[in-house]
Amino acid sequence: MNSNFINANTLGYLLDSGEVLNIQCRARNCRHHKDLDIRWMIKYANKKGFEGFNYPTLHKDLVKLFNFKCSKCGKRDIGFSQRAMK
Repeated sequence: MNSNFINANTLGYLLDSGEVLNIQCRARNCRHHKDLDIRWMIKYANKKGFEGFNYPTLHKDLVKLFNFKCSKCGKRDIGFSQRAMK
């Protein structure tokens, strides 16, 4: 395997590619959303004993480690999306 290979489903990929990870509340009356700080997420994952750069960005993995909830309404029904930085 090439040592320069970066999995597109990792926090490191998002950081290196400049893509943005956005979190959205799916609660019907809220729909709050914001961009997440990828550098902070990598540091947090490292602190929790994971290799933050290679931590997966799948919904189940992000929810498991970061225990996200909406900062506006407090509900845990959240989703994520990736987009290119403007």
